[in-house]
Amino acid sequence: MSTTTSLVAIITGAVGNLGFATAQAFQAAGHRTVLVDRSADRLRDAFKSSADSPNHLIVGGVDLSDPASLGKLVETALARFGRLDVLVHTVGAWRGGKLVHDTDLADWDFLFNVNLRTTLLCCRAVVPQMLKQGRGRIITVASRDGLAGAAGYLPRSTRHRTAPPCRMQTSASGLSLPPSRM
Repeated sequence: MSTTTSLVAIITGAVGNLGFATAQAFQAAGHRTVLVDRSADRLRDAFKSSADSPNHLIVGGVDLSDPASLGKLVETALARFGRLDVLVHTVGAWRGGKLVHDTDLADWDFLFNVNLRTTLLCCRAVVPQMLKQGRGRIITVASRDGLAGAAGYLPRSTRHRTAPPCRMQTSASGLSLPPSRM
């Protein structure tokens, strides 16, 4: 696929199982990828064949919970490829096993930040460019358990109950904005 018809996809959590499989699929289809993970070393190890490719950008050390870090990521991707067509956000976490009344507030804060805040901030970081381009797609990935909570288990059920609104807004037709905007 030529670079004029290939997509530019940012893939968060690229070293995780879902992120890695997603990156491989995009690359196999001839698309350009911006591979994002906390660990630059793990990214380089996982994507050795992509490290020197002009069609792929490896960006480690990005803090997805920090708008400034995400802004720098978007700037770097745009400097390299000139556009952003797809965001695939695969980052998520789960700490379970405790009932609501036994749940530690630190665990709740961690899960909220990893699962919801990063989703919001990643979307906010790419939407302005996608609006400017007049197109773009955002895919957020959550556990299948997000379709139903578990009675009594706050971290698990709350994490997953926050995912469906994001999923409904992005899965069927990409980013849902008024037709006049995108």
